[in-house]
Amino acid sequence: MLRKILWCFFGCFALWCGGLFWFFEQIPLMQAETPKADAIVILTGGKGRLEYSLRLLTQGKGEALFISGVGDINSFDVLLKQFPQDLQDQVHALPASAIEMGRDAENTIGNAQETERWANNHHIKTLLVVTSNYHMPRALLEFGEIMPDVTLVPAPLLVQGGFDWQLLLSEYHKYLAAKSRHWLVTVIK
Repeated sequence: MLRKILWCFFGCFALWCGGLFWFFEQIPLMQAETPKADAIVILTGGKGRLEYSLRLLTQGKGEALFISGVGDINSFDVLLKQFPQDLQDQVHALPASAIEMGRDAENTIGNAQETERWANNHHIKTLLVVTSNYHMPRALLEFGEIMPDVTLVPAPLLVQGGFDWQLLLSEYHKYLAAKSRHWLVTVIK
């Protein structure tokens, strides 16, 4: 009996390790050329994400930018003031309607739900998803489940200075939980 328990434990551990290796392989480590899409969505919460998405918008990579999860920030100008003057000037040259903020999202699922409503209202078919590279696999999973008819294009912000292994393990476990939740919903239906 003890041998069966040990084999089961080692089997589960091997699956977990294999999944962890697969997860690491999904994390973009190099910046690729970002294609053009109908719009850009940024999932707030990580350093550098907003500036990166604003630069993509000013480069014409999308016609509109949706900033998901800004909370109780009332004005976009409050956010914009933290960036270099050249970027502020480029953003001010865009139509005022090019940037919208979503205030409801508190997590990745909320980002996807909030963005889905916005994308439907604007008839978005292709969407650049801006988040940190380690967060991209889970973000694409959640967005893909909620927005199956929208083509999602990852536009990851590369984490500078190497990975925090504790953060990566946490993100892997969140990914496993999200994948399991989606699988259970499919089985129950």
